[in-house]
Amino acid sequence: MLVRLPNDHTAGGRKGQPRPTASVADNDLAIGRLVDAVSHTPYWDDTAILILEDDAQDGPDHVDSHRSTALVVSKYSPLPQPASGHSGAFVDHSFYTTINMVRTIEALLGAPPMNANDARAAVMAPLFGGPGTQPAYSADYRNRDNGLIYEMNTKDWKEGADLDFQHADAADNVVLNRFLWQDRMGDIPMPAPQHNVIPKR
Repeated sequence: MLVRLPNDHTAGGRKGQPRPTASVADNDLAIGRLVDAVSHTPYWDDTAILILEDDAQDGPDHVDSHRSTALVVSKYSPLPQPASGHSGAFVDHSFYTTINMVRTIEALLGAPPMNANDARAAVMAPLFGGPGTQPAYSADYRNRDNGLIYEMNTKDWKEGADLDFQHADAADNVVLNRFLWQDRMGDIPMPAPQHNVIPKR
């Protein structure tokens, strides 16, 4: 099954729309509720949930501006290493792309690769190397209960007035990234996009 949760794109600073932090919190809660629902059923024994941020929109990142968040959730997800500093989660620092995620889905389903690109991609096997003891997950409703997901933009955003938020990836990512940075970081200067892993052409 494919589930699309589009609020991580946010509506920028558009007046009358949710604040970016509200949109992200809403998306996070939706993911949490999905995992909660699945993990409390008998399907938890043989279900994997692979979560990929739509894209990084060339936003500021100290490693590379193409980098996105990816999560793998299953009963067989590895348990965190005590000395890793990552409480509650196993973190795999391998270099993966979307093609690795596609290849992993194919492997889990027993499906052959679709083409040479995914045939050459490594399966994200370390993310299924746990003992099969991951417990069911209960969604965290704090950002609903404290009102964060209901916060709205209240000011006019002239710079982004003409941005297209009706279609995925249609908004000018430079304008949007600048607003998202200022909304979150205030007067701290936004760093230049980094293109170290995949050079910009």
